[in-house]
Amino acid sequence: MIAKGGHPLLEEKAIGAVKTLMIPRCALLTPNAPEAERLTELSVDGINGQRRAAEKLLRMGAKAVLVKGGHIPGATFTDVLATEKGERFYEAERIETTSTHGTGCTLASAISALLAQGITLEEAIERARYYVFEAIKMIADSPRVMQVLHIARAANLPDWRLVAGSVYGTVWNALINRDADYGIKDYDICYFDPDTSWEAEDAVIKAV
Repeated sequence: MIAKGGHPLLEEKAIGAVKTLMIPRCALLTPNAPEAERLTELSVDGINGQRRAAEKLLRMGAKAVLVKGGHIPGATFTDVLATEKGERFYEAERIETTSTHGTGCTLASAISALLAQGITLEEAIERARYYVFEAIKMIADSPRVMQVLHIARAANLPDWRLVAGSVYGTVWNALINRDADYGIKDYDICYFDPDTSWEAEDAVIKAV
């Protein structure tokens, strides 16, 4: 809804539809701080603001809310999960890099893939966050965005194919939009079928 640089991705007139039609159907809502502020009209500049916004979004009908803290300044940040059962806080050290475009979409996709396997919400979030953080570390200040698909395998996750496949669309979308600010310059775009040889793909990526 709002990109990392504050650019709106949704027309103002559609915000009402998100509130009335989409949020009540959400099993998990994953807004960043600016999105949470826009949806709740509350200030979200720290953990207390994240908690208040999450509580309001629960009252608006979401079954669970993960208010992400990446947009909030600081050497560390916290993602706040709120459900009808209570709260959980996921803390992390900030990785200094500009290669974070699309990480919110990737996180949500990875969580969805894990939930589809019957994994609990809390564990799905923890594993998805690890997946995304390892991807950020690998591609920090690098244009090789496609490497994000290999993180789950490198981490020896038993479900790496499903997780990687679920975020394929997000990463591919970033690659084909070369005119946008994705940090991808002068690199060839290759189509990688998740069912083909990962070893061959590794070789192509290293050659790019």
